[in-house]
Amino acid sequence: MTAPSNNQTSSWFSSFIAELRRRHVGRVAIAYAAGAFVLLQAGEIVLPAFSAPEWGLRLLVVLVLLGFPVAMALAWIYEITPRGIRRTADLEAAGPVHDRPGRLMPRVALLALTIVTAAAVGWWLMVWETQAPGDGLITSPASTSLSGPGAGWPVSFDPDAPIRSLAVLPFEDFSAEAQPHFAAGMHDALILELSQIEALRVVSRTSVMKYAGTTQTSPEIGRELGVQAIIEGSVTRAADRVRITVQLIDARTDEHIWSRSYDGDLSDIIALQGRVAREIAQEVELELSPEDETRLAQAATVKPEATDAYWRGRYEQSKGTPEGYEAAIRHFQEAVDKDSTFAPAYTGLAGAQLLVGGDDSLKLIRLLPEAVEAAEKAVILSANSPEAQAVMAEVKTRLGEAQAYAYQHDVVLDSLGVRVDSLRVKVEAPAVINEEWLQDVTQFGEQMRRLYVTSQTERVASLSQERQVHVARQLESLGEYDRARQFLRGSLERDPTNLEAWSELERLHAIRGDYQGSVEVRTERVARSGESREAAAAAVELQKAVAESGARGYWEQRLREFVAKERRGEPFSQVDYATALLALGDHDAALVRLGRAYEARDRKISSLFHDPIWDPVRGDPRFRSLLKKVRATPWPKPPPPPRR
Repeated sequence: MTAPSNNQTSSWFSSFIAELRRRHVGRVAIAYAAGAFVLLQAGEIVLPAFSAPEWGLRLLVVLVLLGFPVAMALAWIYEITPRGIRRTADLEAAGPVHDRPGRLMPRVALLALTIVTAAAVGWWLMVWETQAPGDGLITSPASTSLSGPGAGWPVSFDPDAPIRSLAVLPFEDFSAEAQPHFAAGMHDALILELSQIEALRVVSRTSVMKYAGTTQTSPEIGRELGVQAIIEGSVTRAADRVRITVQLIDARTDEHIWSRSYDGDLSDIIALQGRVAREIAQEVELELSPEDETRLAQAATVKPEATDAYWRGRYEQSKGTPEGYEAAIRHFQEAVDKDSTFAPAYTGLAGAQLLVGGDDSLKLIRLLPEAVEAAEKAVILSANSPEAQAVMAEVKTRLGEAQAYAYQHDVVLDSLGVRVDSLRVKVEAPAVINEEWLQDVTQFGEQMRRLYVTSQTERVASLSQERQVHVARQLESLGEYDRARQFLRGSLERDPTNLEAWSELERLHAIRGDYQGSVEVRTERVARSGESREAAAAAVELQKAVAESGARGYWEQRLREFVAKERRGEPFSQVDYATALLALGDHDAALVRLGRAYEARDRKISSLFHDPIWDPVRGDPRFRSLLKKVRATPWPKPPPPPRR
């Protein structure tokens, strides 16, 4: 058989092009490409708005690619005519079959195009299926560095990055007559209002109190607290008139972004607080949710005498002493007597009664009826108040503990004036949301968390492994990272087989930027806990990665470990996986993993509320949507040890 000549090849190619034109395949290809572009652009906008998973957009791309050869084949076979869709007529035969390139070559070319497209899509799907999201990031030039302050916080200090974290420093009191309770109250109120904004992380009141009257610069404070902005303020009160002055400072550049003074009556103080918080959010370009807008627009009027008594009660309660709690109860009761519709006063009253009971079970049981009554009124008057919800959540917990204590110690609760069944009816109706979030954003929650930590550290020897790690995480949420590390160290000295405690200790070093410390913890873990050869090899790889690439090497190696565990079907924390992805800059993949963590009820997901590593994605609609779901979901907790 004679090989085809160059003229024959040229003739076949010319015939192929002519046939493409005759069948309008080129027009269909252009139209398909234009339609696909519009569809993909719309998908990129619409899918995230409905919190669609990351693979939704990928699936759309795959379908578009698979549709291309189908569209080309249909364009080749059919055409649109005035009579409808008809098959395209073939060219008339012009000789023997081997001389008809117009019939054979175009079909061969179209078949080849289809095979190549299908093979490419198949290969891409295979890689995507076997390679976890974020794997490719390891060699991505777009993420060659990690940012963080000198203390090791994984916070962006890029002056061009949006502000997603701030600290409100203690307010100064410029009143003619010193009123520290009022200045402290305004400071607490602003922290509470800002803490509830989903796209913002606000440092707790306790963490900022040491900066009262400080001479440190804003950048120094920002780096110590791991925040991008600082709010300073002052209050002036004359009779029932109030002036609040606040200024917003960029902690990254020490630049004054904005300042303003607000004047109003003491009776309108709630509306004034909401206005201040709303305008701060606008200045840092936060998109407020409809819920935030509604909450900050509240304009309840309160009698000035009730407001003053309430702030005195909050001031006494913040001292954290039994005497302070007793004094707070008196002030809150006075506020209730002055204004029976003032919900925060009932919240304060119930909270102080629970706090004064402390860890003394019998004393607390006797105070329960009054606490339940006050908490019930607080929730009825202000069902959406985080403080009221935090108090009600604690009331429910204490009721359960009271019954358990009575059963264990043969105590007849009715003889103490406590009818648990009737009390439980009062607290079952209101919905109580995630307690971890309530503890993060309320003063009462923070105080209860501190009491809990204190009581648990005193009986650490009797705690389960799971409970010990839980206590360490509570310390982290309070910003007491050194205490958390010391607590874990003590736990591991008593029981070096607590693998979860080893993991938490390693993580503590990593999030503070001490990657060499993380390596040392891993190495010690392998030596003392008797783990497998594979664990020992992983520790060596981690040490090598940190030695060669520092922070990036650490997170890259952690990512490889998670990928390997997932392929082997071994358990791991999706939150830890997401942390590694986010540290390496893969925000989309990190959010996907956080979604899986929520579905798996990963206890570490409570770090979303307070951990600075999540700041880069706090403004992302997907992150905010996830936060809403977490906040609305009661989370499982380790079983408590017996109360004394």
